[in-house]
Amino acid sequence: MKNELTLKPSMIINMDKQEIIHQAQVMVDEFDVSLKDPLVQLAIISKFQILFETVDKGIKQKSIDELHKLGGKHNVHGVEFAIAEVGTSYDYTATKKWNDLEDQISFLKRQQKEIEGFCKAITNFTTTVDPDTGEAHEFYPASKKSTTSIKKTVK
Repeated sequence: MKNELTLKPSMIINMDKQEIIHQAQVMVDEFDVSLKDPLVQLAIISKFQILFETVDKGIKQKSIDELHKLGGKHNVHGVEFAIAEVGTSYDYTATKKWNDLEDQISFLKRQQKEIEGFCKAITNFTTTVDPDTGEAHEFYPASKKSTTSIKKTVK
């Protein structure tokens, strides 16, 4: 069937990135003009994403081992692979000054969360007075922003 999503390795292995993007756009255009339900196509794509992510995770360590044997870099069918250290993190907790600042930041973050909760709850401009200092504070209702998307759950 012309509008059926079909994926074969032989179709994609020799394509470069631009050709893949072009083919994806052709598929999107075909979905737009087809009578097939676009949600069926999205369901197929969602399941392929799970399939590919699972395979990718499953062969990652073997691929890293192979890249080590090949000097850390290798090109296969136009895909450049290179070993990279990612997700580097540092531990600063041995430094007292850093810990002091972290405590202050945590305290301020808690105060900020309280204000955020208050601003979410009010519907009109509100002024409060701090009983300890007599200082007046102005609060405005929080404005809400969101992006429309599709939540996908494959069962």
